[in-house]
Amino acid sequence: MGLLGKLVTLPLAPVRTVVWAAQRVTEQAEAEYYNPAPVLARLAELERRLLAGEIDEETFDREEDLLLDRLEEIDRYRRGDPRPDDPDPGPTPGSTTPTPGSTTPTPDSATPTPDSTGPNT
Repeated sequence: MGLLGKLVTLPLAPVRTVVWAAQRVTEQAEAEYYNPAPVLARLAELERRLLAGEIDEETFDREEDLLLDRLEEIDRYRRGDPRPDDPDPGPTPGSTTPTPGSTTPTPDSATPTPDSTGPNT
């Protein structure tokens, strides 16, 4: 960018600095949030508490399930997979999405005809 371009965009420098700082803070927060080491340490501590008799099997199972789910979330994030709780990940190629209000008749949901409803009275 030339001198003229720098002079023209000079008033935006504080905004660019704030955006840059916010991006760095976000990156650091994500690095800490998606670090598996604390989750693994909590799993080890949970197992230690179970073996020491501080917690019962039910509590261990419940807490372990939560921690394992967290590890799966971290793994998906690191692989770049979409989160499973995304409200609309989008249609897959080749799939058809029914429009709201439309139904596809099935043999079980067929409407009976007047002839098949029983004897005529």
